[in-house]
Amino acid sequence: MVHGKVVEREKNPDGSLKGKSNSNHILDSRSYKVEFRDGTYGHYSPKTLIENLYSQIDEEGRSSTLLSSIVGHRKDENAVPLNDGYITIKSGGTETCHHHERLAIRYRVDSWYLVMDHTFRLESK
Repeated sequence: MVHGKVVEREKNPDGSLKGKSNSNHILDSRSYKVEFRDGTYGHYSPKTLIENLYSQIDEEGRSSTLLSSIVGHRKDENAVPLNDGYITIKSGGTETCHHHERLAIRYRVDSWYLVMDHTFRLESK
């Protein structure tokens, strides 16, 4: 799998945009410059880019992009502090069985904000 980022639409030597848009993807002649992680570039048609994006979603439209890394985070005032990260849960008891307690992790994910680097697959045929 090769990872790349579309950086610009290709241009003619005179600086005008290369190709023409067409609702029929077979007749669409535009080209886009894609930069790869190793610093090299590729040139791809909208059809190739769109096929690649569609290959990353399922029939219900859910994305299958890859999480490359978490590059930052922050929390708000509702985040559970580390020293309050556990709660005690009591299980029921009967006359012949005593109560039991166990620790459980207290979660609150709506108070955390992550900055993630998503990676899309780019495959050419």
